[in-house]
Amino acid sequence: MTCKPSACTPSRFPARPRPHRARKATEHGPGFRKLVKWRTGSEGRISYLKHTYGWNRTQLDGKEGAAIWCGHAVFAHNLVKIGALAS
Repeated sequence: MTCKPSACTPSRFPARPRPHRARKATEHGPGFRKLVKWRTGSEGRISYLKHTYGWNRTQLDGKEGAAIWCGHAVFAHNLVKIGALAS
């Protein structure tokens, strides 16, 4: 099957809209930047703990279960650090 140039147009994704001035001002503000840096740092710590301590998905349900799961990993990490400082 051949395609005639007039009948075939290349498929393209629509252009993404640019953020408005108010949104740009918010995203470039110091509070927004601070939150982005905090989130990036916390995700890095979580990733480190997952790989170091063999984390997988929690078997506990809800936010409370996730908090318990996270608390145990942080506690284990702290014990390792204390043990390294003590020796």
